Amino acid sequence: CDVGWTKSDAFVVCKQLGYVNSEPLIYTNSKYGKGNVPMVYSNVNCNGWEKTLTECTKTNYLHFTCSNTAGLLCPDDCEEGEVRLVGGETDGEGTIEVCLNSVWGLITDAGWDQNDAHVVCRQLNLPIDGAIPLLNSYYGKPDRAIHYSYILCNGNEQRITSCNKIIYSLEEGRQIYNEAEVAGVA
Repeated sequence: CDVGWTKSDAFVVCKQLGYVNSEPLIYTNSKYGKGNVPMVYSNVNCNGWEKTLTECTKTNYLHFTCSNTAGLLCPDDCEEGEVRLVGGETDGEGTIEVCLNSVWGLITDAGWDQNDAHVVCRQLNLPIDGAIPLLNSYYGKPDRAIHYSYILCNGNEQRITSCNKIIYSLEEGRQIYNEAEVAGVA
């Protein structure tokens, strides 16, 4: 339940999830939905030193109805516009992830082409000659929001963020995730 939900509480949850140095964003009023499970905690009160949420003081309930759930976002340890490749067999291939608002996300393969692949390879200090743009989630589709689609690079940009593109909010990127295929490079 979001009653009493604070940044200290969220910090402990992020730490418990492995985001040790993360500055969490907190949400109230059921930003991520009301949930379909019973509420078990309310008035959570963490100091920040706890390792898990169970160590914090809180009100426990067996059967409880709360009108609003607590939420949080634990940012990834990434720099704005940074790119990386995941899911490939070598460091020079994989599904492209891009950092937007301190969260890793994906690029759809809509409009993905050779120029776009060249820019990603250049940004990663990989050879651009022979770079192959891959479609249809070739190296898999990590469970992350879509950040960009319809990337349009001329091929000379230093960073993918310099290219024209459609940018999605975290909520929009989650909504289109199931229907989207993601871009890769080899």
